[in-house]
Amino acid sequence: MSVEGTDHIFCITGKSCSGTNADGVCPGPDSKHLPYGSQCSQVRTGVYGCRAWADAAHTTLMPNPDSLNCAPGSAPVSVVGDKAYCVKEPVCVHKASSGNCPTKADGLAADAVCSLLSTNVYGCTLG
Repeated sequence: MSVEGTDHIFCITGKSCSGTNADGVCPGPDSKHLPYGSQCSQVRTGVYGCRAWADAAHTTLMPNPDSLNCAPGSAPVSVVGDKAYCVKEPVCVHKASSGNCPTKADGLAADAVCSLLSTNVYGCTLG
């Protein structure tokens, strides 16, 4: 599973924090990539996801990355293993299996497709 603000993928046990699941599991501390662990919280796209703790006392979360400035009628959507892009609404997320995903025109090597993820929600993946 990914953690906002890192470029590493982590393994967890249990139901993950994602979409509307605010009580899901997030990765714990990893000495090299995630020194203080992570917390289930609202991420940049407005859904729940994991964000890194900024301190050992777990009092401060790392700030959300700067939001994308999407044009009216567009919304940020991330591609698994990549980054977020502005995409014309409706976007592929949670239960929206027919939502839009980024394409080659957005700078990807291939069009992303809306897929059912291992967390049982829909998200964009590279086709």
